[in-house]
Parts: sequence; structure tokens; C-alpha cells
Amino acid sequence: MTFRTEIPMRWVDLDAQGHANNALIPKYCLQAWADFLQAGGQAQLLPKLTVLKCQVQYLAPISFSQDPIGVVVQTLGVTSFRVRVEFTLTSQNRPVALVRATVGFEDQDVENPQSLPEPARDWFGQHQPDAKNTVLAKAVAPPPKLESVQAAKDQLDAGLAAEVDPLASLVAQEPVPDEPAADNAPGESDPFPVFPNWRVGEGGFVYEFPLRYSDISAHGHIGPITVFDIVAEARNRMHPPDESRTRMEEAAEEGIIWLVVRQDVEYLAPIEYSFRPLRVRTAFGRVGTTSLTLVAQVEDGGASAPCARTVTVLVCADKEGKPIPVPASITRSAALWPAEVAPI
Repeated sequence: MTFRTEIPMRWVDLDAQGHANNALIPKYCLQAWADFLQAGGQAQLLPKLTVLKCQVQYLAPISFSQDPIGVVVQTLGVTSFRVRVEFTLTSQNRPVALVRATVGFEDQDVENPQSLPEPARDWFGQHQPDAKNTVLAKAVAPPPKLESVQAAKDQLDAGLAAEVDPLASLVAQEPVPDEPAADNAPGESDPFPVFPNWRVGEGGFVYEFPLRYSDISAHGHIGPITVFDIVAEARNRMHPPDESRTRMEEAAEEGIIWLVVRQDVEYLAPIEYSFRPLRVRTAFGRVGTTSLTLVAQVEDGGASAPCARTVTVLVCADKEGKPIPVPASITRSAALWPAEVAPI
């Protein structure tokens, strides 16, 4: 069975481009996750469940509405220590995002690792796609039809597949295995195709991101969802030395809208609050005719390994949302900061 809930929008959710900022999607999902656990009597687990990986497929922009965001939650798999969960979001009767996350269980109140409690595993198991139980819903909004989500994704993929890569050095390599194929039903195409094994390397663009004390989550460290904000701020500051405008300043002046259509975040280590800024390295994995793919990693200056890695796909569009060629500043930036393809 599936769980359904509704998340009211706030006017402050809108960004400078007039729609809900891409980083709000994981926040809507976090609230839906809390509602889901509360409905099953498992709210006490919230401080003990940590997001390990999050994938977001953006299907349509979200404009402000007094109608709430509809969220359908279902689990894709449950083990003793991890849960795979999927969120389908709708706004104004259309699908706007598909999100998959891996959540890990960590009981910090004991010295030895503990597995998920049996009642919690049962609750998660009841919400897998093949479960036959009655739907328990906080709200009565109908779930979006799968074919409507797939249609929106197919339309997006068709547009991206038609592009020609102008930079030979950024040609995509063969992808590597990532998520288990069991997440998809037999015959169903994967809504999250695997990216090439890009890494930023030492030649990426570097931005020092200052933390705020309010970035600390209920877990006592920088919240995983804040990583979406961190890498967004870094990529918006990324522009060639001979260009005085940032990418978003250029967009505002030229009537360009940048649409985030896919974002994957892999959380590698907790990010502790510090007065020392985080270091964010960003590089171009691919530049197409109307889209670009950026890879980034977030580093704590006091740690030897990255805390998070991300991949973000953006489409350049006009004010009506129609894809248009990326500006010349993007190809110049890509030549300065190309990503590396790591060995498998």
C-alpha cells in the first residue's frame, strides 16, 4: 500500500525565478517522511534515521498555489539497517518530482549497533509496492498515475537525448552499476539512469561556503538536505574570470531560466558545524546544446575525505520554459573546470 500526505506551500518557498526552489523538494519529502512515521506510530525513530543517499528527478516547476503539495510515499526495500523509500510529488494535479532515498538506522543511545525494531520493519514492509493492505492516508489526495509520471520523464529524456555535445573532452563514458535493479518493476525503465563515474579532481572550481548556526539539524550536525543549498550556492558563483557576472546574474539580465531536472546526492560523512567555511569543488561533467551536468564534492577543511558528492543536471530555458542553447560563458567555464572520469 502507499501512504499519502499533503504539504502546504509557503510564499517564501519561491525563488528569484518565481517557482519553488529545487532544494525545497527534499524538504517537502522530509516532512512527508515525518508524517509517514507519525501515522505508523514510529515518530520516535526520526532522530535515529539518517539520509545516506538522495536522488531527485524534477518533472515540472512548482508555482505558488494555495493548494498543498501532494506526496505519495512507498518503500522499495527494507533491511535490518536500511530503508529504500520513494516519494512522488504532485502540484496542481500534475506530477512535479520523483524522489528516491536510502535511509540508514543508527541508534546512538547504545554502544553496539542495533537493527530496526520489528514494528518499524513491519510498517515499512506494509508500504512496499506489492503489499495488499488497505491504504492508510493522512490526506485523501489521489496518487498520480504512474503513466503520467513516466510520460513527463520521457518527454524530458527525449529533449536531452537529442542534444549534441560541443566539447569532445566531456563525452560521457560508460556508466557503472549503482542502485539495485530490483527497485524497478519488470519491464519498467529506470527513472534514475546511472551517471558516468565522474569526479571533480584537483582542477575544479573552488568556493568557500560559510556555514550558519541555523544549518544544524535535529541530529546535531549540518542537515543532509542543506547539502542541496551548499552545492547550489557554489555553482551559482561559478563563472569565468573574464566574466564579472555570476551565472544567475547573467540569467536575470538575459531572460534565461535555469531548471534543475536531476540531482543526486551521496552523503559520505556527517558535516559538523564550524566557524571555518566548507570547501566546495565543482566541475563540468558534460555540456550539451541546452543542458549541462555538474559534479561537486563538499569538503570539511579539517577532514581528509569529502563529506558529500553530488551530480546536478540543469537545462537552460527561456521565460516560457522552452529549452534554449546554453550561453557562451558556460562553454568557457567547462573548458576551465572539466571533471575527471574515475576508474571503475
